[in-house]
Amino acid sequence: MRRADSALRETILSTFIIWTLPRTSIDKETKAAVFQAELTAGSYRLSAKFLDTNDRSFDAFYDYIEKMDQPSEAICRDYKIQDNKESEPIMNYFTCRPMIALTVLLLISTAFPCTAQEKKLKKKRVAPTSPEASALTGKEIDELRVDMDNVVKSFEFHPFFEGSELKGTTTTGNWKLQGDGKELFLHPREGEEGWKRYSAYLWSDKPYRDFVIDFEFKFETDGNSGFYFRVGDQNDPVEGGCELQLNDTHAKGDEINHHDMGGLLRAHPAAVNAGKKAGEWNRAIVHVERNRMRAYLNGLQIHDIDLSKTPLSDRPAIGFIGFQDHGLDFWLRNVRIAAPTP
Repeated sequence: MRRADSALRETILSTFIIWTLPRTSIDKETKAAVFQAELTAGSYRLSAKFLDTNDRSFDAFYDYIEKMDQPSEAICRDYKIQDNKESEPIMNYFTCRPMIALTVLLLISTAFPCTAQEKKLKKKRVAPTSPEASALTGKEIDELRVDMDNVVKSFEFHPFFEGSELKGTTTTGNWKLQGDGKELFLHPREGEEGWKRYSAYLWSDKPYRDFVIDFEFKFETDGNSGFYFRVGDQNDPVEGGCELQLNDTHAKGDEINHHDMGGLLRAHPAAVNAGKKAGEWNRAIVHVERNRMRAYLNGLQIHDIDLSKTPLSDRPAIGFIGFQDHGLDFWLRNVRIAAPTP
């Protein structure tokens, strides 16, 4: 029912944004102008852009809907004249029809509210280009707390790799078991630097669609790695897959973005900065089921998103899983995976 409500809300809102901004004409002296208006209702932002060409009519438009974290409100921006000529106030282009539409938009936002779980996680979500995420209150962080063992208790796991030969994986990197054989240590060889040595990543030897993976990891100060999934091209995992960041950004506090610990690269920051200090073990769980991706880090849920509604919507539905060799020391242990029957 929630998916149906979301789809209905998007359909209604997208219809109204086009209806709200009628075609019109502008001053003859204006060779090119861009008008942009944004209406935000609930968790959705709607934008329409009309480009005036030499025939002085708004004959092109672009509209889209993307999830937002702001409360219901309406935003109208003055249109910008590209040749810097003065323009009339934006309200001269509005009639009573858009005002009626605005009222309807706000009513729709009330009629189809976000679920409680969506609100908890969306409060921390920002667009990929945003420099930081806003802080959560202590109460909101408490609402994200989970029992990690309880999250995975219903799945049947098997080791992600086995034995000193790391059966079940492929790599050219210097990944070695150490101690009692329970810890996997990556210590790049002399001259192995940077993250673009893709064959040195620790890759699964088969692709996965739906899966649950449970693992522990740690790094040194300024350490950096990443967890990849649904990678269609192992020679270009950044463009051909999805990456969850595993790096030393504990000191950043709440000012995190999609490049920081737990962030889904190019899509969403983690809901909260749940990473531990360098040198301490972290535990992560990633659960991917069709378009839904849930992630947990050190007892906090950091993601619950629909991948089809992110900039990663064009990534493969099935692909390889891997851990990044960033040219820095990195440790893994207790890595296990479950692949639910489709």
